[in-house]
Amino acid sequence: MSIVLLMIIMIGGIVSVDNSFRQLNKIEDKMALGYYKITKSLYEVYICGEKLYVDKEKVKDKYMSIKNNIDIFIKDVQNKNEFFDK
Repeated sequence: MSIVLLMIIMIGGIVSVDNSFRQLNKIEDKMALGYYKITKSLYEVYICGEKLYVDKEKVKDKYMSIKNNIDIFIKDVQNKNEFFDK
């Protein structure tokens, strides 16, 4: 729990210092962490000055695929446990 809290504080600190530095020097360039919405499903994400494009629909499809695989795995494990309990 404390590690998660420290990570949140660290990311908040990085974003805060980056925003302050960019405002002070009137820099409109890439941010350390941030994102812009380009279209309904396309986002431009900045991580440490690198620009990435993320398609929300592709991420959702991949998430659902992984979720379905995990659900199948859990059902298989439960069925095998029932088999071995008999």
